[in-house]
Amino acid sequence: MITPSGDSLSKEEHLQHVASGEIDYVVWDPEEIDARVRDDVACLRYRSTIKIIVGGQEFRPDRYWHTDFYEKRGEGWQVVWSQATRIVT
Repeated sequence: MITPSGDSLSKEEHLQHVASGEIDYVVWDPEEIDARVRDDVACLRYRSTIKIIVGGQEFRPDRYWHTDFYEKRGEGWQVVWSQATRIVT
């Protein structure tokens, strides 16, 4: 995962931060999701509103673009890359 601040986190790191409370998604509200699917790969693009607390610092709600890349593995889909970019207005 590439965060809006440019940090790169593995799936394990991100889940550990969420489980420990280091990252707290107070609001995560996705809008309409556009998907492109070809064979065993898919790319999703959407906007969301997120309010988050990181390391005890609360950030105001903001809007973000997300791009997520998936691969079909066995019977399910696995996210491989994910990036969020803050929408500047």
